[in-house]
Amino acid sequence: MFRVDNDNKIYLTRGDTAVLNLVIDAVINGKEYEVSENDKAIFTAKKGESVLRIEAADATTVNFTPELTKDLKAGTYDYDVRLLTSSGDVFTVIGPAHFYLIEEIGNVNSESEN
Repeated sequence: MFRVDNDNKIYLTRGDTAVLNLVIDAVINGKEYEVSENDKAIFTAKKGESVLRIEAADATTVNFTPELTKDLKAGTYDYDVRLLTSSGDVFTVIGPAHFYLIEEIGNVNSESEN
């Protein structure tokens, strides 16, 4: 399960695949910012000592793979998304907000018992 609500709260079942599509709406020096191919988005979620950091291949898509979350503890994390521009500027484009990592019920890697 993956869902983002109107307050940018993210809900993700631990170990699931998901894609967070970003809309960058920034104004720099009075002009709307246009994302360049060398810009990066960095998603960071923290809960105590647990940290999930995803550096997006482009500035508009954050990919969650099962390997990134399967070993994290379920619970509420704080997260943000920061834009690192090709010119070195940094902008926080989301957050801080809550990231809810939900415990999965079934395990797709275990064999069924007969």
